[in-house]
Amino acid sequence: MDLAAPQEEEYEQAERDIRKHATCMAHGYALTKKKSAFDKRTPPTIRRVDYRCAKGGIKRGEGVKRVTGTRMTECPFEVRLHRSEYSTWKVIVKDPFHNHEASEPSAFSQYRQPTEEQKAQVRSLHASGVSPRFIVASLLEEHPHSLAS
Repeated sequence: MDLAAPQEEEYEQAERDIRKHATCMAHGYALTKKKSAFDKRTPPTIRRVDYRCAKGGIKRGEGVKRVTGTRMTECPFEVRLHRSEYSTWKVIVKDPFHNHEASEPSAFSQYRQPTEEQKAQVRSLHASGVSPRFIVASLLEEHPHSLAS
């Protein structure tokens, strides 16, 4: 999928598409929700959702004595999902550029989360008394491309 070409689709599908695009090894970034805008109707409905690169936050604590690290690089990348009057969603790339190199998907915690199928398998193995290291080995054996840890 090319994010440069706006497409009309359902919200869930549009969000799935932009997240799939982000996890692609060639792109190497993660998305976080920046903000949402609502209609003025009652009840309010979502009109727009803005996403930014996970490294797009502002570095906080400059000049503070604590020595900590951050992944924030003030990346300008931003994508917007905008609802049309026909209740379809359009993907609009506000700023397509990143100011950092592509990262491995495993660097972002949101991609290391197990799927529902994997969670059920972990619950089942745990209830059977299997030790955690064998549970992880079993998951990786069945799903070799999984990033779950």
